[in-house]
Amino acid sequence: MHTRIKLSIVSLSAALLITLATGSSAARNLSISHGELWRAIFNPIEFRSSGLTAAACTVTLEGSFHAVTAPKVERSLVGSITRATVGICRSGSVTVLQETLPWHIQYSGFLGRLPDITGVRLIGIGVSYRVRDAIFGSVCLSRTTAEEPAAVIAELEAGEGNRNVIGVKADSGPRILCGSLNGQFSGTASVVEPTRGERLLVRLI
Repeated sequence: MHTRIKLSIVSLSAALLITLATGSSAARNLSISHGELWRAIFNPIEFRSSGLTAAACTVTLEGSFHAVTAPKVERSLVGSITRATVGICRSGSVTVLQETLPWHIQYSGFLGRLPDITGVRLIGIGVSYRVRDAIFGSVCLSRTTAEEPAAVIAELEAGEGNRNVIGVKADSGPRILCGSLNGQFSGTASVVEPTRGERLLVRLI
């Protein structure tokens, strides 16, 4: 009797381990459509400090992913931002330091539970700009680093299999220094493949 119980426990444990191993191996990578080129338009993106808006401007970012599949390894380099332009500013002003392009994009994790993730976290290293803030009228320079990165969350539509990226939201968690300002980004962008205007698709593989 005791032997049968022990064997049952061993069998259940083995089955659980196999299930966990299979589940993790089945979702080691992210598959991304239109990896060659994408465009994200923030209308606007805000740089906020102490709860106040220092600058709010329309910003367009263009870039690419290095491959159509990316490993889910934190801080792995997955792509780059190759073009950044600033449009109309509703408050303050922002100037992109073009000479610092391209900027690096790293994978930083996901939201939700496997396999039904709801978003993918990405961080930007080297993002460089000048802000004239609407609070004090001062000018500051900022360049994001690994310790103080710009971060976004690519939000995914509900469902299984291939899922559209429904928007990219600036992650307000990381603090970013700009002169004496200790700021954060906020805002949501639409993201498309620029030639045909198609949405990007993400799938776990």
